[in-house]
Amino acid sequence: MNISVQKQPKCQATLEVTIPSEVVSEERKQLVQNFSSQARIPGFRPGKAPLKVIEKRFGSDIQQELDGRLMDKAFREALQNDKELKVIDVKMPETLDYAADGSANLNANLILAPEFTLPDYKGITIEIPKAEVTPELVEQELDNLRNRNADFTDIEGKTLEEGDVAVIDYTGSCEGNKVEEIAGQPVAQLEEGKEFWMIVDEDSFLPGFAPQLTGLAIDETRSVTVTIQEDFPVENLRLKDLTFEVTLKGHKTQTLPSDEKLVENLMPGGSIDDIRETLTSQMRFQMTREIDQLKESTLLNKIAESVDFDLPEEYVASETQGQSDRLVSEAAQQGATPEQLAEQQEQIFETAGQRAVNNLKVQFLLSEIAEAEQIPVEDNEVLAQITEMAKREKKPLKTYIKQLQRERRIDSIRNQLLIGKTIDFLLENANVVEIEPSENESESSNDD
Repeated sequence: MNISVQKQPKCQATLEVTIPSEVVSEERKQLVQNFSSQARIPGFRPGKAPLKVIEKRFGSDIQQELDGRLMDKAFREALQNDKELKVIDVKMPETLDYAADGSANLNANLILAPEFTLPDYKGITIEIPKAEVTPELVEQELDNLRNRNADFTDIEGKTLEEGDVAVIDYTGSCEGNKVEEIAGQPVAQLEEGKEFWMIVDEDSFLPGFAPQLTGLAIDETRSVTVTIQEDFPVENLRLKDLTFEVTLKGHKTQTLPSDEKLVENLMPGGSIDDIRETLTSQMRFQMTREIDQLKESTLLNKIAESVDFDLPEEYVASETQGQSDRLVSEAAQQGATPEQLAEQQEQIFETAGQRAVNNLKVQFLLSEIAEAEQIPVEDNEVLAQITEMAKREKKPLKTYIKQLQRERRIDSIRNQLLIGKTIDFLLENANVVEIEPSENESESSNDD
């Protein structure tokens, strides 16, 4: 066969193959014989019908199968001819072009894996904030438990005072406009609240909001203005004045449970120290998980930033669409309306595109590292993973395996395991450095 591969930008290539007439003729001959041995034609015993009759009756089927066989043969030979050709997708034509001399021509578009030189991936330095579960943090969480198990009693005939619990309805605006118009994104909690509970203190809801409510009586409405802090998550609202029309719907006092009552509610037969011990264990587990996630994300971002290369445009487009769908779904779950989502479409798609590029870079890099390090995924590991998935979905294992085979998901599961093992390998070889958390991080942890 005469094989030519022309590489193009953006991980694309064109494959051109000329299949000699003798190869075409031999493949066709074998096919006709196969059809002849299996065909059931009236007036002829099985396998005895003349080949011309077979070709006339099954010509279309023979030609279709011949095209498929020749395409597969040409593609396999092209890959064997160039061992470094890493094809991740191929778009074969529906039919071949046949020349007068009996030869066949194949023209296919290939999508290739990106070409790049692996960066140094061992010994990457990862800085993470030093974290420990201190007695002070445990006491804060214990106070949160007390608050969640508090009793509330209506207060009648008095106006709102600091330390009371207010139940309010409110609507917000910014510079006379809807808050979302200034924010440039959905901010449902700042737009409106119904039956919103809060303790009247400086830090409730927004700093400086609650103290302005003191002196309110039930069903009384008051206008409250607060200036958004300069470190507020929504950048467009920083240092802006927000105005709220607030109506007091409920006025209550909070009674925290005693240690004995808290134990009775949460751990009958235990003690307050038992609750502290349980909280400590839970907080350590959560902190360890968050630190592990931070290590992984920091490591992968560093690897992705260390090298640049072209990505297949079709893969970027597909991944961008997937990320965009997820962002839209998350925003809708947070209360964004279709109109708000339409206004944010450009920003959503830009964010989705950035995520898509980063995700794909990481996937290709991890695949190359796995190959370089010869990281294996054994069949028993794949089976164990599938078994666990079948249990979660409450399906018989054999039935579930057949389903995965029909959906062609087995290779995807194997690849997911490979990626996970590669990340573990990188983390084991990373240089993890603990640093003292910044003042803002410390305050954020305490607030949580």
